[in-house]
Amino acid sequence: MFDFDVIVVGAGPAGSVAAKTTASAGLKTILLEKRQEIGTPVRCGEATVTREEIEKFIPISENWINSEILTAKIISPSGKEAHKKKASKIGLIVERKIFDRALAEQAASFGSEIYCRYTVVGLTENGVKVNSFGKEFELTGRYIVAADGIESQVARFAGINNSLKLKELYPCIQYLVKDIEIENGCPEIHVGNQIAPGGYVWVFPKGEKIANIGIGISANKSKDKNAKAYLDEFMGRKFPKGKIIGMILGGVPTSSYTKNLIHKNILFVGDAARQVNPLTGGGIFFALNSGKYAGEAIIEAFTKNDNSLLQNYQKRWDADFGKTFANYSKLRDIFIQTNDKELDFLVEAANQVLKETENETNFNSVIIDTLFKIFSKHPKFLLKAGLSFLKGS
Repeated sequence: MFDFDVIVVGAGPAGSVAAKTTASAGLKTILLEKRQEIGTPVRCGEATVTREEIEKFIPISENWINSEILTAKIISPSGKEAHKKKASKIGLIVERKIFDRALAEQAASFGSEIYCRYTVVGLTENGVKVNSFGKEFELTGRYIVAADGIESQVARFAGINNSLKLKELYPCIQYLVKDIEIENGCPEIHVGNQIAPGGYVWVFPKGEKIANIGIGISANKSKDKNAKAYLDEFMGRKFPKGKIIGMILGGVPTSSYTKNLIHKNILFVGDAARQVNPLTGGGIFFALNSGKYAGEAIIEAFTKNDNSLLQNYQKRWDADFGKTFANYSKLRDIFIQTNDKELDFLVEAANQVLKETENETNFNSVIIDTLFKIFSKHPKFLLKAGLSFLKGS
């Protein structure tokens, strides 16, 4: 007899959606969070997909929406701009602390138990070993959802090597900056090997004169300076009078998602499964979907008393997102080899292509095609893209 049908480890977006999904089907579910408060510390640029996409997982609340992304700019090393000028459905900037808490509250409203300061310190034959305020005890469960981040301890306890190579982890730092002149609703992406080698700087407006300004870089391409040094240089040039009122540090996996999403009765979701866009580092959308897919696979396996049906999570994920991740991974490999002159050309090409998509109301639906159109503007990049895709085919 198990204490719970489902034990979810980690109360980020993936974990909370998984808990909500299984609890809503009547499975006895517990959601464990090692920190004392859900939603902190924030390790995210806080940009995500459109209202319509988010509404599939939780009713929209203005409480956790900072701003709507209506347009966007990409700025090249020499200052050239690609500007998506016409308002369209691009995405949202959310307040992650409030958003994550809302997702957990939703899971609770559907019947999931939630406990903070419950740290999983090991796996047992029938569940997990937990430490809370110095006391250790076992919680037994039929299924475990590992939603405990890129450093997933559940994976380690299961004997899975989840370490990342240096080239697969981008160090990131982000400032919350106020009193700056920005265009609200228009995020900026700055590229260049002197600005953010192998990566980019983002400026994500959260309201009038306030924004998340951060950077992710390739550790392989930035031997002499760390991410903070590059970001400070950018701030000095672009926003010298901006007031930094917050800072977060972290790392973003840029490898494609974990090959095996299921290990025995454990399902890996979100960052724990590397379900992060390999090109942009964005993960909220994929986390929400992975939690839902994993939860639905558990419901089916539980209902039919057949654990082999857990593999439907893997099959469904591969079918819906496998090609997307493969494409983004190959585009990332091309991007990281591009010099500043080539980046200038690509941004100019992007500006031309974006003009052709001005009437597109849902830009996210055509982003892969748009990127290919940009690369096809120059034979060299078309050849690079072609060779990359042939290599991975």
